[in-house]
Amino acid sequence: MSQTSETLNSVYTDVLKNINNINFNDVVKTILYLFLVLYASLVRPELPRFLETLFKNNLFKLLVFFLIAYLAEKEKNYTLALLVALVFFVTMNYLTESEVENKLAN
Repeated sequence: MSQTSETLNSVYTDVLKNINNINFNDVVKTILYLFLVLYASLVRPELPRFLETLFKNNLFKLLVFFLIAYLAEKEKNYTLALLVALVFFVTMNYLTESEVENKLAN
């Protein structure tokens, strides 16, 4: 493993230990999750081709919507449902932006 990977891994481990030691309430957890998702969307890596194809599939989109509804209704895990919805919509936005950029470039 490279020096950078080891450093990032140790920082990640330390952050997780500290977060697990703190008892966050649900509002703080949700705000933290939202911040992490939105920040990750700014530094988003290039999606692999198979994921682009998967996210363009209407059946997959329907499955994701059912997953969000299931998490919210049956599991009562609103935070995870919101997180899945945000990741889905951020990814869809990224795909739309990349399609527009490709069309403008050609």
